[in-house]
Amino acid sequence: MRPWPSFLFRALNFSQWSLLHAISSMIFGGTIIISALIEYLVVRSKKISVINFWFLDVPKRLDVNVVLPALAGVIVSGVAQSNLRYGGLATSPKYVVGACHVLSTFGLWWGITDLTSQRTISKLIRRYYDEIPDYDEVNKLVDGELLAILKTRLATNLVSCLLVMALYAVMVLKPFGK
Repeated sequence: MRPWPSFLFRALNFSQWSLLHAISSMIFGGTIIISALIEYLVVRSKKISVINFWFLDVPKRLDVNVVLPALAGVIVSGVAQSNLRYGGLATSPKYVVGACHVLSTFGLWWGITDLTSQRTISKLIRRYYDEIPDYDEVNKLVDGELLAILKTRLATNLVSCLLVMALYAVMVLKPFGK
């Protein structure tokens, strides 16, 4: 028994699945890279109000409404293409399996570094706001522990971007042969 319903793969032809895969991949990878660049600018500003908006409001909306649907599109369309062209993932060329490994590595990296640091940053931002005596100081510049975590995130974002680029490289260059 296959883990995916076979009628799903026949819902679209191979070219349509390829188009969906390309669009989903661009949205997924592009969002990861652009959000890392924006986060760099946010951290450089050091303003608590800007950091508050970026880390408390944006991730919920961006992850739920853009990244996760695009990721689902990438996975479903990739599996569908693999089934239509090669009969399944198990009989796919090594580059397809390699792409799955890179995507899994990205997912683990994202879960371990991004999600955990977002929770810590949220707590520290709330602590900063508790320490601000009035609203006039809302543009206070951050320092200390919060700034250190934000700078560490810049490095982890770089790794995330490199993993996205590695994923694209595997799919385009097909390094393990066809």
